[in-house]
Amino acid sequence: MTEMAAKHLCRRYKKGVDNVFFNVPTSSIEEDVQSQSGHSREQIHFVVDVIKIGGDYNFIVVEYETHWCHILHQVKENDVGVFVNRFYTRWFNSIGFMAEHYGLFCGSEMQAGIDNFFSCHDEMYFYIRKDKSLNDIIKKLSNKYRNAYCLAECYPENEEVACGYDVSINKCSKNKENGENSNAAEGMMILFLRDYFGWTAKKLSSARAIIRDEENNHDDSVLINKDIFTVENFDNRRLH
Repeated sequence: MTEMAAKHLCRRYKKGVDNVFFNVPTSSIEEDVQSQSGHSREQIHFVVDVIKIGGDYNFIVVEYETHWCHILHQVKENDVGVFVNRFYTRWFNSIGFMAEHYGLFCGSEMQAGIDNFFSCHDEMYFYIRKDKSLNDIIKKLSNKYRNAYCLAECYPENEEVACGYDVSINKCSKNKENGENSNAAEGMMILFLRDYFGWTAKKLSSARAIIRDEENNHDDSVLINKDIFTVENFDNRRLH
């Protein structure tokens, strides 16, 4: 997380000092990722930065490995808990919507994946550090969001619309860093199915084929007209 984001979320933040939410890192994100064994999902890393438009602080959150991103508009000042709940709700909805659309599993099964996620990651840590490898991606996504805001002259009217926007930009996020995944959306879908649904390599290969087959023959609008998952009961005591 950048210092600008930390200062906005917590007025008690002080540079270089461990406090109630923000920790001083002892390693880089790359070192943390390399320390994990195989596909063991001991940690998942998101980089958080700010897109400032006028007086509004909009947070861009990018997953380190897949480059999957969310842009949370008009984030409230000095409220880490609201930010975390809003992020989780957006993320889980996006995955659930895509999975239903591609016929990978139904919405009611999403809760099992969410439960598995929290059993793997029962605590969240914030570190004040940047990762240069994502600078270009964050800059590109920030410019896209600014342009979208200028064209619309407003922010998304609700979280469902914002979720639809996020899914769209992730499906268009094609770059060499995605490796075997065609885009960030596919990468995150495969990551979630592998690490939190326990899908085998054979099932993941089938899922990839389904996603790629559907990519050119769908309407993204169907992804946003569903009931929304909520994570209202996320315990702030898990934040460190």
